[in-house]
Amino acid sequence: MATAVINDVDPLAPVTGAGLLVPLVRGREARYINLDYAASAPALQAVADQVGALLPLHATALGKVLLAYDTNAAAALSQDRLEPYTRRTITTARALARALAEVREVGWAAAVEEMTVGEASVALPIRGYGGLVVGAIGISGAVERICDGKGQPKSSLVTYVRDAARAVSRDLGVSRW
Repeated sequence: MATAVINDVDPLAPVTGAGLLVPLVRGREARYINLDYAASAPALQAVADQVGALLPLHATALGKVLLAYDTNAAAALSQDRLEPYTRRTITTARALARALAEVREVGWAAAVEEMTVGEASVALPIRGYGGLVVGAIGISGAVERICDGKGQPKSSLVTYVRDAARAVSRDLGVSRW
């Protein structure tokens, strides 16, 4: 199955021009693995620098997706003060709850300069058998590459990531999105 998953997401990086990251959760943080060889592209150096790093769930698009569908993890995280990394980082339980509700409503998450100034990311859930969220997939890169002139993620990039998430989910047994 791993080959099918990698084949389904391989086109994302060249098409979007952004680094493709998948998180492995460890407590309140996630370790990111790179599926698209972003480390070899100079324009994606910031993404390559994140690969293998432990990053907080509340300050990344991938983390928000995971928290939105794991109420226990979200509840545990909201009990503590959320560390600010930039002036745009979510730091209160109330703001985090609103952000996670929005993720569930629209079906995807974004983080624009929440972890690092100048970087943005978009993520969508990966669903397993029965439609349960079992992971997330996303892209990350320079704000200018990910967002439009209004600072919102480009809809074309959200569509590319959605298509990849659906392809991976189908490989995991989801018949309908």
